[in-house]
Amino acid sequence: MVDRIKDVFGDMLRDTTWMGNRTRKTALTKLEALTLLNGLPEKGYDDETLAKSHEGLLVSQASTVGHHELWAPLRTTKPIGENIQDGHLKVWNCVLVEVVTKLLLVVVVVVVVVVVVVVVVVVVVMVV
Repeated sequence: MVDRIKDVFGDMLRDTTWMGNRTRKTALTKLEALTLLNGLPEKGYDDETLAKSHEGLLVSQASTVGHHELWAPLRTTKPIGENIQDGHLKVWNCVLVEVVTKLLLVVVVVVVVVVVVVVVVVVVVMVV
């Protein structure tokens, strides 16, 4: 079925009228280089590895930006045929440390601002 989808998509690319010849040729080259994988690779997707890589990760609606920062390095435009699966967990762990560091910095800044506001309010109340 997956091969058939690839074939039909190739037919659609060849038959389209809105795409220029150069763009069509590039798209067909990319389609030919596409490796079809059904399911997940065994490496790095077992329950234990996933649990370790997500350990301590806080998920909430407030962390949407953090999630985008985490996945940004994994969205790549590597040359056709270059395998990006190897080492992706290394990238994930490095990015996770960077994002957690940024989040801690934001928390520290918020705490400092709250303390300053409280001190100012106390001083104003004492003066009045």
